[in-house]
Amino acid sequence: MKREWLFFVAGMLTVALPALAVFGAWRLGLFADRPDRLLVYRSHGDRQLRLHLFAPRGAFPGSPTLLLFHGGGWQYGSARDLYPQCRALADAGVGCISAEYRLGASDGTGPREALDDARAAFAYVLDNASELGVARARLFVGGGSAGGQLAAAIGMGAGLRPGAEDAPSPPAGMVLYNPVLDLSPGTPDHHRAGDAWRELSPIDNLVAAVPPALILAAAEDREVPLATLQRYCDKTEALGARCELMVYPGARHGFFHPSVEAGRYFRETNARVLAFLRTTTGG
Repeated sequence: MKREWLFFVAGMLTVALPALAVFGAWRLGLFADRPDRLLVYRSHGDRQLRLHLFAPRGAFPGSPTLLLFHGGGWQYGSARDLYPQCRALADAGVGCISAEYRLGASDGTGPREALDDARAAFAYVLDNASELGVARARLFVGGGSAGGQLAAAIGMGAGLRPGAEDAPSPPAGMVLYNPVLDLSPGTPDHHRAGDAWRELSPIDNLVAAVPPALILAAAEDREVPLATLQRYCDKTEALGARCELMVYPGARHGFFHPSVEAGRYFRETNARVLAFLRTTTGG
């Protein structure tokens, strides 16, 4: 009996150990799409902020590149959150970079510090465009929710230090997934911006030279009202700028992630983003 028991245990371990290894790797994210390069673009003491670069597959010289900022209310989130978008875009021949920035939960910071990091990330990519294989004239910015605020603020030059003369050239365009565009009193995220709301609110910093924008909106979004996004587009178009508002019926905040609706919105938004990037730059 003892011998049969040993054989039974050995057989169970033969099956269980590989399964446990696979489960552990899945929980650790080891099977997730991984970037082709990781680069530190800025440091705050021991805190290093990195760019997660996905190289385009089969791209032609001068292919567009999209620099993305994740959401999370400037408090949470990770550059990994946008790995699926970056991998899909890279596989379609578009360069994609997901950027880290300081967060309230881990760094005790707010939207102003996040924007300062986002601007530094954008400037780093521009300054190192040749080494990174990025066409400066085809560098776009984008992001989801709070990350959309960062991208839109970069596009309009918001958050510049008083008297700053080193502002980088504007991006070729903006890809905004249910973005926070209004931080005025009475809006859901006003308390995060506090007294700096006017400086950080994209809709309150519109300029005539605002880059073209693609806004991907959820019709049932309770955090970012559709009316605000429509008002933003109306104001930019009144300035002569291009603004495309794509509304997805039935969708809610964060709808563009692959885990939602079996990836339906994920695939639809990726296709729309690719079309926007290519038509905006002629690529």
